Amino acid sequence: MPGQSSIVVTGKTVKEAQTKALKLLNAREDETVTEILSEGRRGFLGLGAVPAKVRVSLKEEALKERELESILADLDIGAATHDRNGRHEPNKTGQEWGENDSTDLKSGDIVERETGKPPQTDSEEIQVGLAGIKEGRFFVINPSGDQYAVVKPGEHIRLIVNGNEIEGESIISEEDEIKIDLLHEEPQSDLELKISPDKLAAYLRLTTKPGVKYKLKDQPPAPRLTLLTEVEEILELPPPTPEEVRKFLENQEVVKGIIDDAIQEVIENPNSKESFLVAQGQRPVDGVHAYVIYPFLEKSKNNERGSLFENDKLVSVKKGDIVAIKVPMQEGKDGWAVTGEVIQARSPVDCQINVRKGCEVTEDGMRAVATIDGRPYLETSGQVTYVSVDPIYVVQEVNAATGNIKFVGDIEVKGDVTDGCLIEADGNVEVFGDVSQATIRAGASIVVHKSVFGSTLIAGGRAALYTSILPNLAEIRDILENMHFTGEQSKDYLAAGPAGDGAVIQFLVDSFYRELPKKVQWLSDIITRASLSVSEEISRVVDTLRRNFCGLNATRIKDFTYLKELQSAVEKAMDYIEQYSKKAEFIKAKYVQNSSLMSSGDVVIEGQGCYISNINAGGRVDICGEPGVARGIKVVAGSEINVVDIGSDFDSQTLLKIKEKGRITAELINADVVVQIGREKYRVDKPSRKFTAYLNSEGRLTVDKLLVDGNCSNR
Repeated sequence: MPGQSSIVVTGKTVKEAQTKALKLLNAREDETVTEILSEGRRGFLGLGAVPAKVRVSLKEEALKERELESILADLDIGAATHDRNGRHEPNKTGQEWGENDSTDLKSGDIVERETGKPPQTDSEEIQVGLAGIKEGRFFVINPSGDQYAVVKPGEHIRLIVNGNEIEGESIISEEDEIKIDLLHEEPQSDLELKISPDKLAAYLRLTTKPGVKYKLKDQPPAPRLTLLTEVEEILELPPPTPEEVRKFLENQEVVKGIIDDAIQEVIENPNSKESFLVAQGQRPVDGVHAYVIYPFLEKSKNNERGSLFENDKLVSVKKGDIVAIKVPMQEGKDGWAVTGEVIQARSPVDCQINVRKGCEVTEDGMRAVATIDGRPYLETSGQVTYVSVDPIYVVQEVNAATGNIKFVGDIEVKGDVTDGCLIEADGNVEVFGDVSQATIRAGASIVVHKSVFGSTLIAGGRAALYTSILPNLAEIRDILENMHFTGEQSKDYLAAGPAGDGAVIQFLVDSFYRELPKKVQWLSDIITRASLSVSEEISRVVDTLRRNFCGLNATRIKDFTYLKELQSAVEKAMDYIEQYSKKAEFIKAKYVQNSSLMSSGDVVIEGQGCYISNINAGGRVDICGEPGVARGIKVVAGSEINVVDIGSDFDSQTLLKIKEKGRITAELINADVVVQIGREKYRVDKPSRKFTAYLNSEGRLTVDKLLVDGNCSNR
């Protein structure tokens, strides 16, 4: 029986499988009978899919017609046969029709040949073996001699000859069992999900790639044939449904806060560059800690650091005034992630108001009320705020007759302070006259309504001293770090002595870090001259540095690792100072001459000016009075220096220095004045007006100025 009478084929649908079977049988639908073996199942994104399966058989009339065609073909001479429509076609000798026609199927489709063999032909007159493809069907013709046809697979083709897969060329004959598989490209559809690290958002993107169904390309018979394909059909997968997308999200544990409109956008915009937000969690609302507010500070809003002054005026409270108010804490609200997990809100922390003297706490603990007239003081330790009110001590004059004055609160002097007297106050000192040849040390701020001659003023107590030594400690820390690094790197070629690394460390100090002993000695001297007791942490660090680096003491250091320990100790001292110095006080005077001023905050000279003096301020320095002249001064400020007229042709060197970052301005600046911001220095070469110095974005010192002759200059 020629050909096949029945065939079993699979496909994605029953219709697709039936269509393929008809092509393989080269028959019309009315010539066949179809039996559905399996309806199949589509699945999602290629997962869980089951193909449909049918058996298609030729009807008896069609079989008889094909038998007649075969008989007529056998009567013909040569390598040819007639098809069932009377066309003259090449012989399919040596091929199984089901296997040849598998070119109509995608890779993996099942073709079960049940009956029939292709007709055989006498090919003795063919001198050379031939192979070709016609109407998508492969055929082979044997030669009369021994030169058989050669075939090799092209792209998208797997060629199997006698059960062996062929990758290169292969000699074939009609007697060989040949199978050709077309390697179709399956369509793809994938969902890409990204969940944010905090699990508060999920982003989705749909990626698709069309598949390609290939067919054998017709080629005339040739002794050497490369099997080629051409595109028969572009295959597309249907887009996922919203329900399928939700199921995908559920499988990925995205179960809460899903946005339906966003899912539809994902489906409608495959292969978009951006992912879509498809689920949004709820961020927790953290609890609000309890805190304390101070009504009297409302009068001091212009002071960013919370100084207890209003426009450089002392602040006081009256008996019965509210000094502090506690604002209660507020509970937070938990949130949730797109994965359904609870995100706990931060719990609030309560605080407490305690009083020491001069005030009392209300029964509910929410307010502190002054019980006397005086100066309010605040101190915070953790979540506890201590409030007290000190009275103000008033004196007419301070001189040899009154002697030195020390007071735990504020001191007010109606007249002058003279004769080398000392005033020490835990609070503020306000002098309505002059200060001459005297020392004033205040735990808070100092206001002198007239002039200061040959005196020392320290405002902010320890904080003023700490603020002045902080840059020096930072430089010592950097030197220790560099010296430790240099020592570790040079161990291999700098031999340590029998007592350890001390000799090498001393060599490094003497050769490369000569400034270290000087900085340590300066640190020790300024603490001694200030006559202020310093904390144990600071004192211990300074003493340790002096013992190790002043003189030849560095030779006693046993190991380079000790330098790292010293660096760590210096850093701890700096941290202590930065916490202690948060309270910034100020000094204010009309005129200053031959004096030393040290403040944890600002220094303001609002009258004639300042001559031959040293000023060290944690904040800004303003010499902007009338006329605001500064000659022969050295100023170190934390943030800003502003002066009207600075320097001259005859005075000693004038220095204006900002510790780290800030700005220096002058209406008139003379030659040889040195300005410094951080480590960047600049010496003024010509008198200039509208002078401004600052660090640019690259950390370099930049100067804008207008030369006295009228020309602009920029450096």
